[in-house]
Amino acid sequence: MFKFKKSFLSLCLATSLVATSFVCVPVKAGSVTATYKGAFSKAWQRYKTGDSGRALVTYGYNTAFINEDYAWAKHSTKTHYSSLRNGKDIFTGSRKGAGKTSKIEVRHCGASTMYYYCHY
Repeated sequence: MFKFKKSFLSLCLATSLVATSFVCVPVKAGSVTATYKGAFSKAWQRYKTGDSGRALVTYGYNTAFINEDYAWAKHSTKTHYSSLRNGKDIFTGSRKGAGKTSKIEVRHCGASTMYYYCHY
């Protein structure tokens, strides 16, 4: 009798775990996306906002020490992180809490189109 109860309980637990894996919980996420197409010969910086002004991505090209692309993301009320995409890869900054700045800075790869993000 004990073996039956143990097997039955194991079966019930396994069934409930499988059933709950099919339940979808909606996740509300967004991002601010900025695209730059053009020359990367001198330093520049731009800004783009989103989420009703609560999200900001500061992005640009820096020539001070090395030729680098950067994206700095900030959201005033949500956890967020920065990222940028060049012709070779996608790079992400660290996840930060509301009001903090996530930064990603990488050596420019020669791409003429870059994408900069604040994900929240």
